[in-house]
Amino acid sequence: MRLAVLAEQNFNLVDGSTIWLLNLCRMLAALPSVETTLILKEALSSRVLADDLPANIALVEPTEIGSQSRLTPDEISSALENFEGKFGRFDRIIVRGDAFLSSLLANEGWAGRVIAYSPSAKPRLDASAPGWIADAIGSRAPLLTQSPISKAIFETFHDYPAALVEVLPPVVHGLPVPPPGPATGPLLVYSGKIDPGYGLEWLCDLIDMPELDRGFAITVLAGKTIARAQPLAVARFEALAEAPSPGVSVHRNLPHSAALSEMARARFGFCLRSSDYDGNVEISTKVLEFCALGVVPILNDTALNRDLLGADYPFLFDVALPNIASRVAQRLSGATEQEMATARARISVIAEMASSRSAASILAKVLGEASPQAEPAKPVALRVASHDNKFLLRFLDRAAHDPRLTLRRETWRGIGEAGNVLEQTSSGETIFCEWCGENAVWHSHNKPKGARLIVRLHRFEAYRDFPGRVNWPAVDRLIVVSQHFKKLMIEAHGIPPDRIDVLPQYVDCEGLRRKKRPGARFRIGYVGLVPFGHKRLDRAVDILEALRAKDPRFTLIVRGAMPWKMRWAWDDSPNDRRAYEQVFDRIFSDPNLSEAIRFDPPGADMEEWFREVGFVLSTSSSEGCHTAIMEGMASGAMPIVRRWPGAADLFGDFVHEEAEDAIPLALAHATEAGWEGRCESFSARARGWDVEVFNRKMMELIA
Repeated sequence: MRLAVLAEQNFNLVDGSTIWLLNLCRMLAALPSVETTLILKEALSSRVLADDLPANIALVEPTEIGSQSRLTPDEISSALENFEGKFGRFDRIIVRGDAFLSSLLANEGWAGRVIAYSPSAKPRLDASAPGWIADAIGSRAPLLTQSPISKAIFETFHDYPAALVEVLPPVVHGLPVPPPGPATGPLLVYSGKIDPGYGLEWLCDLIDMPELDRGFAITVLAGKTIARAQPLAVARFEALAEAPSPGVSVHRNLPHSAALSEMARARFGFCLRSSDYDGNVEISTKVLEFCALGVVPILNDTALNRDLLGADYPFLFDVALPNIASRVAQRLSGATEQEMATARARISVIAEMASSRSAASILAKVLGEASPQAEPAKPVALRVASHDNKFLLRFLDRAAHDPRLTLRRETWRGIGEAGNVLEQTSSGETIFCEWCGENAVWHSHNKPKGARLIVRLHRFEAYRDFPGRVNWPAVDRLIVVSQHFKKLMIEAHGIPPDRIDVLPQYVDCEGLRRKKRPGARFRIGYVGLVPFGHKRLDRAVDILEALRAKDPRFTLIVRGAMPWKMRWAWDDSPNDRRAYEQVFDRIFSDPNLSEAIRFDPPGADMEEWFREVGFVLSTSSSEGCHTAIMEGMASGAMPIVRRWPGAADLFGDFVHEEAEDAIPLALAHATEAGWEGRCESFSARARGWDVEVFNRKMMELIA
């Protein structure tokens, strides 16, 4: 794979973001089948970082791709195209910077190859979201971000599909081995730029204290100076640094490796920031370096830091309170061994998260290098014929960048209507018909010799006329979502059983396994309420009412589009409309129900939404494989399924004749000890539906 890396950072400067870029290239250099080119935004005037790049990373300056000394977003597309014309095509490009992302994602030739990197996604009320986000979602660009909080924000506020967002913290690389036993050098180290926003006043207050009063020595590893709006703070530091008092040492512009060696000698790392940074969801590279060195960072008491290290991490400081320096001095000089042991245990977890091993695994996954798909014996020309790929997106994401496949998409207007003029299938081509609609009918009657035809049937079309018009002898494999539909197709159409594969819809088990929110053990999740006769919202209300009679802590969260937003479900279905009106009248006329039911609109953030619920409920009359129940199980929620045809084949002992039959089990699960262990067992039972299992099977079928 040929990979390019393009970032807005100036590689002539040494700071957290350029160290991030250097370490990213180091990780990519370790992937054996990836050939990486780093494209610089600025011409090199210093080789401090460039000389630390691995030998197998190609370095390209702006002038080498037809630009001047600085590469601008307006010229990036044409410059890259010129470069590719001379040296060959890049398969993917990792891009950091809103302007570069906007330019490349708006270009059809690049949009499908971009992997976006955005360290955070803090929503702002005074500004719209960056324009590139919508383009990235439209092209299904993978997105790398720095923290779990930032990932949740992208999913919840920007509707970025969770499956495309990976958490890649700044990577720490090439660190010196921490010295054994207690630190023998300075007790507190600050390393970084001299910036008033980086706790400079408090650092100066600590430096001003007599060493005997504060209880520890201080070393400052000073980088570039940024005065901004507080030049007096910088001037104060410069005066103190000019003639350091006893117990204080100041080093200027050390090489990164030398700075790391100094940091490794410390007991604590000074990482306090102005309260302006308290809403930040980016993880500081410097914090991660301290953690990897075994040096305990002192940090602002913020949501991000509590999420990373725990609310009881002993060295979080509320910087809104007065006397910060004296509080820091008292806290650090009086730290107990138990507190230090707790802190070191927490930072070791963070160090592993930022390790080169973890980062390489994430990068390999995003690039498709880690996918355990079956290896085809020969290259495959695959044509996917479909009107709607919503249940196939994760496979298509893989297929689009798999060098073993040549992927062509044939788009139909609807399940019964062709789109553009159909091209005759080539001999040797594999045709995959997603949905058994008119696409399957047409291809089964127009299949050339030497081609292969695979059809995937869902519940939606199983009872319509399409399957009866398919020329089944021409179909090499039929994929169905449950054993129930396998039996149906054998009995109704005489398809040989050995040509039918049961492959339920996939779920992202890894993405769904997130820590449940407080109170989840009494919340029931219910996904999709339209159409009425199919989903039966009234039955969900019945079981909630019965549960609340036993324990009033139970609530119901309904997620999905409301029926009056769909003309076919409201205006065109008077019987369904009356049924909905009756159930909503029932809910809102009974305080016991109205206060216990919440309606959430549809959205892309289902992984975050499932954190809210400890149960997932199906009261449907029929389903294919009911993906929401599978997702709920993967998230650790207990399934409650009212029997529908084929349900028992999928969900076994979680299926009941009436949903109310599950009430004793639900009460026990919510109230008895061992909740976490049972949640893990539900999640484990869903692993057979994982997306990677699905992808491997699909590769086997199309090969």
